Amino acid sequence: MPEFTPSAKVLLALIVIASAVTWVCRGRDRKALLNAFLLLSWGVVLVSTLTPSIYQMMDQQIRCSFDLTLGEVPRERLANVLLFIPLGCVTWFARARRAWLVGAVAAPFAIEALQGVVLALNRQCDVTDVVANLTGLVTGLALGALIGLASQAGSGGGRHNLDVSEHREGT
Repeated sequence: MPEFTPSAKVLLALIVIASAVTWVCRGRDRKALLNAFLLLSWGVVLVSTLTPSIYQMMDQQIRCSFDLTLGEVPRERLANVLLFIPLGCVTWFARARRAWLVGAVAAPFAIEALQGVVLALNRQCDVTDVVANLTGLVTGLALGALIGLASQAGSGGGRHNLDVSEHREGT
């Protein structure tokens, strides 16, 4: 699993606190819980991928890898998959808001682009990370769909609406 700088650990702690506050202040119902999990999932993804790496790069230049391989560290690939599973799962329940899904699909591409051009992050972009992130996202969406189906079956077929929007969208 990734190692974090002290500032990244502080950011993670603040995200956990903000998620808990969101849940408490929004009424402790399913909608509030979903909002808290959305905040937590996005926060963990962004802190894990867009805070400076603790590892030293040999040369400070823009570097991107376009080789689709497991790479030298398959554990890192697995971490990239696992990182996006919760985001995919919680995005499934926010499905009435297409922006969440569009943002979740666009995130791996944006993250890798930023890792490639922002040298201060001390990271390298890698197309295999995009594939791993999207794999985790799809896995999470599938898991969310299964949970939704199980929830419907357990409640006698009634539909559980866990929409995070303040109003119903017309789509």
